Amino acid sequence: MPKMLKFLDPILVIKLNQLVLKENPTILKPELLGNWNSSLPYLDSIYLQISCIVRSVIKNHYFSDGNKRTAVLVLVSCCREFNLKLPNKNIDNKILEIANNNYSIEKVSFLLFGK
Repeated sequence: MPKMLKFLDPILVIKLNQLVLKENPTILKPELLGNWNSSLPYLDSIYLQISCIVRSVIKNHYFSDGNKRTAVLVLVSCCREFNLKLPNKNIDNKILEIANNNYSIEKVSFLLFGK
């Protein structure tokens, strides 16, 4: 089982959204929250796993507000946990680009990490 599955569970993502909003989040799709876990074992790099989760938080609109901002915190948290270099330029623009396009996980990984 990839380390990612043990690190990032839905409770942490809810807490990150709460941090973004400075209030208790409204979860719109509780049944989908954490659905990234089913894909992670099939992704062979940590970059693809992180990209899968980031894309999922952005595109699935789990929360009533703050999904893209939460995705940024997910990205930062994952990079810190695994000692990965953070994307250093235009993270906000990259998150918006992911939100506005139907990118594959591989495309998201390349956009965020160049890998």
